Amino acid sequence: MSLPDTVANLLFPFSKPFMSQLIGTDIRALSSGGCKLFFWTYRFAKTGSSWMVVMISFERFVAVWLPLKAKFITTERNVYIGIAVLYGVFAVFFGYWCSWADRVIYGSCVINSRPAGFKIQYVLFLILSFVLYSFGPSFVLIIIIINILIVFKLVGIGKNISPESNIHSSSLASHTQPHRSMNVKPAGRSRTTIMLLAFVLLVTPNAVAHIVSFI
Repeated sequence: MSLPDTVANLLFPFSKPFMSQLIGTDIRALSSGGCKLFFWTYRFAKTGSSWMVVMISFERFVAVWLPLKAKFITTERNVYIGIAVLYGVFAVFFGYWCSWADRVIYGSCVINSRPAGFKIQYVLFLILSFVLYSFGPSFVLIIIIINILIVFKLVGIGKNISPESNIHSSSLASHTQPHRSMNVKPAGRSRTTIMLLAFVLLVTPNAVAHIVSFI
């Protein structure tokens, strides 16, 4: 997850006009291929980062709701397959979009330009890109639903633990791994809730603002 985040953060300053003014030239516009590659990489990294949050949420959901099946569902092989499928879809989608939308115009690398004959594709791909980047992960898929279910389940587990069982689990802490894991459940609930709220509150408004500004 840190890799796409790092790439997106490193490329972000170069996606803004002030960087070209600071350097004195738009280094993205040195070639048409470089311009397309820059925005393909930037879009790919941002979207990949969003969907890594989805995969983490799904893994936590399986671990909490299906603990006996978790080792068969969230295997290393299945994780690699899931990442490969998602990144393959992103690579093809953004590759086609960048092939006609991003161009060098008068010495500047222009993102999502409006070439003649691509009016419908312009609006369609703009909306689809932000569905992939924000609305899909945060609302349609798993971010809200799965995290709410995780918190609900962990709260239920916490209520079912009696004071007597807590005393007993403390005396046997060195021998009972499940009881030790119960002690970190509140912290786990807090981290899950914070991740959920941060993603929805920060990423989704950003996507809405981008759609409005382009359309």
